[in-house]
Amino acid sequence: TVHAVRGHALMTLDRIGEAKKELEAGTSLDPDNAEVVLLQARFKAATRDLASALQLVEKLLSQDPRNLDAWIHRADLLLIMGKPKDAIASFAKVIDIQPRHLSALVGRAIVLVQLGRMGDAQKDVDTLRMAHRKHPVSPYLRGQIHYWRGEFREALDMAQGALKVNQD
Repeated sequence: TVHAVRGHALMTLDRIGEAKKELEAGTSLDPDNAEVVLLQARFKAATRDLASALQLVEKLLSQDPRNLDAWIHRADLLLIMGKPKDAIASFAKVIDIQPRHLSALVGRAIVLVQLGRMGDAQKDVDTLRMAHRKHPVSPYLRGQIHYWRGEFREALDMAQGALKVNQD
C-alpha cells in the first residue's frame, strides 16, 4: 500500500511517529499486504524484538517465497542476530531468483569477505563487475578483497577507481 511505502520512507528519515501512523493506516486497509508486513517487521527490529521481526518475515516468505525484499530483510535480521551463514543463504535465495540483484550480491560479498571466504566473495564481485559496471561498489569490494589478501597497492588502486566511478 501507499501507506507502507510512506512508512518505510519515514522510518528511513527517522520520523518514527509519522511512520507508525502510516503503519496503522496500512494495517487497517490490508493487514496481509507484503509491504505492510515488512514495515511491521521493521518496527519490531527497531525495538530490538528481532525474533518477532524474523517470524513476521518468515511467515511472509511462506506465503510468497519469491519476495525479494523479504529475503533481503531476512538476511539483514540474521546478520544483526549474529548468524552470517544463515544470512548468506538468504542472499543466495535472492540471487537464485534474480542473479544480478545488486543488494543481494553486495550483501553476500561483504559477509563473505568478513568471514575470510575471499574466493566466494570474488565470484560475487565478478558478477557485480559485469552486471553493474558503473556502480562504485564493484571497485570498492574488489579493493576490500585485495586488502584482506595483503595486496595493498591493488587495494589502493581499487579505492581510487571507486572514487573515480563515483565522480563520473
